[in-house]
Amino acid sequence: MNITEKNQSRFFWILQFAGWGFINLTSVLFFKEFGLQFVLFNVITGIVIGVGVTSLLRNYLKKRVTLEKFTLKEFGHILLGVIVAGAFYGLLSYGVGYAYATAHL
Repeated sequence: MNITEKNQSRFFWILQFAGWGFINLTSVLFFKEFGLQFVLFNVITGIVIGVGVTSLLRNYLKKRVTLEKFTLKEFGHILLGVIVAGAFYGLLSYGVGYAYATAHL
């Protein structure tokens, strides 16, 4: 099966929004006592931050990692990218949540 680059890109975006959407929709189970406005804010910002950060990670990995000649150097790039992306996601999520909390007190 030959997958075109256009189909790869489409598949990437579908999985991005479906995955981050599902993960963030689970917040409904935990934050419903905070009200609908907070839950919607949490879901939407979580999706935007998640898609944004993992898209940046994807671009970084496409430039730095070649799977045809996978070495320890490529593994280091993957590890570094994942750690930085995770920290960036956490900091952005915390910052947006903090801004929301201070604006609604």
